[in-house]
Amino acid sequence: RWEVSELQFFSDRCPEAGGSRLFQGLDPISSESLEEYPADNAFDGDANLERTVWLSACAGCAAGSTWIGLDAVNSSFRVACVQLF
Repeated sequence: RWEVSELQFFSDRCPEAGGSRLFQGLDPISSESLEEYPADNAFDGDANLERTVWLSACAGCAAGSTWIGLDAVNSSFRVACVQLF
């Protein structure tokens, strides 16, 4: 099972170099997750594993079957850095 506490995308550079997070106005999306652990939890700004996480519904997931991200269907942007907690 995949467990993601926080997922952050940066448009210009990584945060250590002053990067700017981008997800304003974009909706979190994912493959099937456990009901109490939706994709929104991975984008709530709380990287504490004790509080909010996204959990995939599958255990022993097949390659390529589980994913999480942002719905950017009507947006165009460049991702320069990704942080996964």
